[in-house]
Amino acid sequence: MLKRRDFTPLIRSPPQSRRSLHGRARQLQAKRVHRRESQQLVLSCPLYDTIFTMAQVATSLYDLSVPTFLQTARAVGGFLDRTTKHCAETGAGLEEVVKARLFPDMAPFHFQIEALTHHAIWGMEAVKTGVFAPPPLVGAMPFADLRTMVGHAIVALEAFSPDEVNSWSGKNLDIEIYQPLDVDNPTTSGWVPRTLALTPETFLLSYSLPNFYFHAVTAYNILRTRGIPLGKYHFQGQLRTRPI
Repeated sequence: MLKRRDFTPLIRSPPQSRRSLHGRARQLQAKRVHRRESQQLVLSCPLYDTIFTMAQVATSLYDLSVPTFLQTARAVGGFLDRTTKHCAETGAGLEEVVKARLFPDMAPFHFQIEALTHHAIWGMEAVKTGVFAPPPLVGAMPFADLRTMVGHAIVALEAFSPDEVNSWSGKNLDIEIYQPLDVDNPTTSGWVPRTLALTPETFLLSYSLPNFYFHAVTAYNILRTRGIPLGKYHFQGQLRTRPI
């Protein structure tokens, strides 16, 4: 049986006249032209040019690399010193830390310290020479030697001058680095050298710095599992505040 609503007539809006459609199209076109002219006016404005230039040069290659590495490298040195002090005060085994791991299939503490110094020093050298060639890993060593290694990295980083580092900016950097054969299973895959098309900026920001921070935070976490009294403030390091 048919219901009443089946017979309800559809109410349609009256069709727009051809003239009103054309008028609407002219209005839309006028808005597009106005928007485009406004954008061109802004782009041609000297103030815009100045702001854009300032944004481009606000952070130099030196600023994004050397002081950034130094902030965390000094922080690492600081929490290694706290580890030495804590073990001396509590009688905990300082040398046991050297081979400690965060998880059985992860590299030990001494590897984390070596790796972070390599990505800092030899990451900068790679930007300079186009070759990432850190020295062979030393392996397990006395805890004091790990602290000395971090100290040497700090001295090496401090030796880079802004003019020297900034002169490397913007060039093409075709650099060979190890990457997994199977990117979907990198923890079990073999790793092989691959040449990647980078720039000094993208090499540091997308490769050296992420690896550097990974090893620094892993070393920090290993120390926390050993009961070393550390917090985020110790990892953060000295902030680069502006002079007042």
